[in-house]
Amino acid sequence: IPMKFRTLLVASLLVIVWQSVACAADRKIYVSDAWIREAPPNAVSLAGYMAMENQSGEELSLVSAAADVFAHVMIHQTTHEGGMARMHHQDQVPIPPRATIRFEPNGYHLMLMHPQQAIKSGDRVTIHLGFSDGNEQPVIFEVRKQAPVK
Repeated sequence: IPMKFRTLLVASLLVIVWQSVACAADRKIYVSDAWIREAPPNAVSLAGYMAMENQSGEELSLVSAAADVFAHVMIHQTTHEGGMARMHHQDQVPIPPRATIRFEPNGYHLMLMHPQQAIKSGDRVTIHLGFSDGNEQPVIFEVRKQAPVK
């Protein structure tokens, strides 16, 4: 391999590594266990769940969510009042420093409205999460029939 080409290749790899490290340093929230509960093909809404870990020393909040395959995505919390489950829209969900907030059935969840295509078990859907510090993070959610086994 000619020296000029090797120098260019090494320089390119260094730039890629530097950009990856810079992006990871900006990301303060780590998302895991992202999944969507499978629903019948004619369902007008689905629910998305995940765990969000704030690895920073400051409180951050989830303030938005969007996905191309849904008409709109809302942040909700299920509460139980008088023996009835009720969903409440949330403008934001605070994530304390060094804490994990779980979105799970009967708690916080993403309400995924009006799927633009059939969503079935095994599919993967990208949802863009927006945080109070201005960062946006694309997260891949796996469609499942039931909650993942922990």
